[in-house]
Amino acid sequence: MESKNQTFTQDNFSEELLQTVYLQAGDGIFLVDDQKIIAANPYGCDMFGYSSDEIIGLPLMEQVPEDEITHITEKLALLAITKFVISETSFYRKDGSRMEVEISGKILSNGQILGICGTSQRKAAKRPRKRKTNSGKRVGFSGRERWRGNRQWANPRLYQYASGGDPRSEQQG
Repeated sequence: MESKNQTFTQDNFSEELLQTVYLQAGDGIFLVDDQKIIAANPYGCDMFGYSSDEIIGLPLMEQVPEDEITHITEKLALLAITKFVISETSFYRKDGSRMEVEISGKILSNGQILGICGTSQRKAAKRPRKRKTNSGKRVGFSGRERWRGNRQWANPRLYQYASGGDPRSEQQG
């Protein structure tokens, strides 16, 4: 019987697993070659507001606001040296609106750049997403914030379950 905590190695990464991660990721995944986007997952297309056909071949630097060009150019130069970089920056969407993102880039062995792009943590922290019931009570946090210890639960049993406990063990009062 295989362990639940199986470590993935190159040998047991299947094509299906990699394709599922690419298609289902909650961050935009982009492949850039010669400063043009050559592949983007569905979330990445949605982030920028383009269809998958429209985004292919799109020049990356045309999506960068003027006040971010120096920053992006510096990060690309650093990427060429270090082969990996993480940065917060801005891009334009298809509709012209500006989006703040955190992007991590890695140069692959073939010289292409793999970029993984998500909502900027700094900006997301200013806008925590909370789910509420019809009565207005907070029932939990969604998104990354729930993992930072910012839990305030309207239902203590839900909190106990989320903390790894068994809510059925709590006495009924």
